[in-house]
Amino acid sequence: MLVLRFSLVLLILPALLASAQTERKTQAQSDQLNGPVHSVTTQVVMVPIKWSQPAGPSLIYPIFYRECEYDSEGNRIRYGQKQPDGSFVGEAVEIVRDGERHVIQRTRINAADGKVFEQEKDGPFGPVEETYFDGPVVRSTKSYDRLGNLSEWLSFDASGQQVSRFMTRTNADGQWTERANWGKDAQLEYRETYDPETDFQRFESYDESGAVRVAFTYSHNKVQTFWEASDKPHQFGDSFTTDLEKGKMDTYTCHKDGACDVAHVQFTYANSATHQFPTTAEWRDGAGKLLYATWCEYEFDDQHNWTKRTVWVLSPDIPERTLDETDTRVLSYWSK
Repeated sequence: MLVLRFSLVLLILPALLASAQTERKTQAQSDQLNGPVHSVTTQVVMVPIKWSQPAGPSLIYPIFYRECEYDSEGNRIRYGQKQPDGSFVGEAVEIVRDGERHVIQRTRINAADGKVFEQEKDGPFGPVEETYFDGPVVRSTKSYDRLGNLSEWLSFDASGQQVSRFMTRTNADGQWTERANWGKDAQLEYRETYDPETDFQRFESYDESGAVRVAFTYSHNKVQTFWEASDKPHQFGDSFTTDLEKGKMDTYTCHKDGACDVAHVQFTYANSATHQFPTTAEWRDGAGKLLYATWCEYEFDDQHNWTKRTVWVLSPDIPERTLDETDTRVLSYWSK
């Protein structure tokens, strides 16, 4: 199955999030941690070099939280970073369970001032309602199909008006077949369909008048057609990454004349079965020339969690393999 992630808007569009799965990972597992982890403290030492990469899949797995604590069931209960003055910037999470120990509510609290900024109600497949206490969106709801795949995500403002709607349809094999997003005033922003039998995908995004802004078709690991109304750069849909599986990705940047620049990205992993702990990542242009690369070496504990990671990088501005950062972690575990 083809998976598209649009690099320019990856963090803000719900359509780009993976659908819920029947067998949910714990938050510790989502953080690529193994075993009954209680806490993780990470020290990051950066080398003062200016290494960067183009928009697309990150070649270095980032350290999201320098300090993180989990309960015995793998739920995050505190995460963030300690400041030089000893203060902690981050969040604490209060968890409510039902009589069968299932998580039914999470309340996220600012660790600095103790104020609640988000509350989440959980169902069997994931969050079903989220309330936000700061920002233009104050509430969102999510629904799932009978297999546990996300089917609809609605967001509302303080007056109760719907400000966005994301819809997805998934077949019995867990493959999405249709996805679409509407913004304020029910304005359709984009729609895409996928036929698993023919491996054919169609994408269209729309402007405020409803006219097509960007359109492309993709099948058999290749862009078949591309069209956009203007040559304005960084439009939603003109750059995307395809996941080809087995650690391979192709990143496309397409233009008004229909041509697309393609880059090939290849990852290898310390654990190839779970795609944990990238050891190498290479970014090559369409002709196969190596442009960017990273190398990671790890030291592991007996739970197969890394306790030290050393990262080297290469780019057109840094043509030789150069040390970029060294990360050390101290982990504690819940007693079995």
